[in-house]
Amino acid sequence: MRAETRTIVNNYYSKEEIIFFKKFAKIIDKEYMNKEKQRLIWEFD
Repeated sequence: MRAETRTIVNNYYSKEEIIFFKKFAKIIDKEYMNKEKQRLIWEFD
């Protein structure tokens, strides 16, 4: 995560939201072809 993004996330979001964002970013980065993970992306959107 870029330093600027980390600053924004840490200052404006709760710890629970930060954990969710990190989980979501991991899915997009590494598991985007997994059908179950795609479902999670669509639910978030």
